[in-house]
Amino acid sequence: GQQATAFNPTEVHEQAMRLYEEDPTNWKPVETLLRKALLINGSYTPALLDYGMLVSKERLAFTFADGLFQRALRAEPLNATVFRKYGEFQHQHLGDLEEAKKAFEHALDLNPQ
Repeated sequence: GQQATAFNPTEVHEQAMRLYEEDPTNWKPVETLLRKALLINGSYTPALLDYGMLVSKERLAFTFADGLFQRALRAEPLNATVFRKYGEFQHQHLGDLEEAKKAFEHALDLNPQ
């Protein structure tokens, strides 16, 4: 039942993102679940990335979001997806095209499409 999976960051993260898809305006419980996933595993990359996007979009907390992305980059320095998401964040939320370009180029180096 519910209890057995309460400590699985993947399931907590998936539950959070399902909630967010159902109703993006009700993002506070989503944030709570993402924080819970990261309490279970502080370097769980998918939750770090989604939490980073959430706080930059909903709270405009760009410095905090950047810290979450940096944690994801440290956790998985060879993961092209992490660099792609970081590039999206730099581009969409910070308007930093130079940093975004660097992140996207790095993602391509790691995982040529």
